[in-house]
Amino acid sequence: MLRDLDEKGTIKLPKPLFAHRKKWEPRRLGHPVDEPDNVPESVEKIEDLQLIVVESGDSNLMRIHNELICAPNIHWETNGSSDASFDI
Repeated sequence: MLRDLDEKGTIKLPKPLFAHRKKWEPRRLGHPVDEPDNVPESVEKIEDLQLIVVESGDSNLMRIHNELICAPNIHWETNGSSDASFDI
């Protein structure tokens, strides 16, 4: 936002100390996430579902999260409600 105001001439910011040479990309695993084991055919049959909060300090979980989000072989689908499904 400050850079936008600088570009418009509204304010004057100092030049950045470091030049960004390449586009930022998330840190990934470098390999696909392992296929899940023993996943029921239907969501109703899942007995022990756990959600894990992925915090920026946990490098391994963050890389797994990024791999799942960025992987080209995962297709997220939504049906217009809060329900979502994905195909691997």
